[in-house]
Amino acid sequence: MLVARSPERWKPIQSGNSKGDNLAILRAELKSQNKHVKNLKKKSLWSRILEEVMEKLVDIVHFLHLEIHEVFGAAGISGAPQDNNIMLWNGVIFGQQGE
Repeated sequence: MLVARSPERWKPIQSGNSKGDNLAILRAELKSQNKHVKNLKKKSLWSRILEEVMEKLVDIVHFLHLEIHEVFGAAGISGAPQDNNIMLWNGVIFGQQGE
């Protein structure tokens, strides 16, 4: 992902600056963008192991479940993950049969 920069930063620098100064500015810009890319890679889920990704997904699902419960209420539904495997859930739906 390239960072958008203002056009003024890419215009040739005038008023007597040498090519060495321009090169130093470009190197500083390159260093800045490399740092930005490293930070993005650290935040990316692609650089994480499966357990970390699954943990984040479980957190998201749990958050969504709580938000839905808060907005709509329990509505006769109860569920919880199994103790030994959070990917398997035990659920119960309360109510009259045939509804």
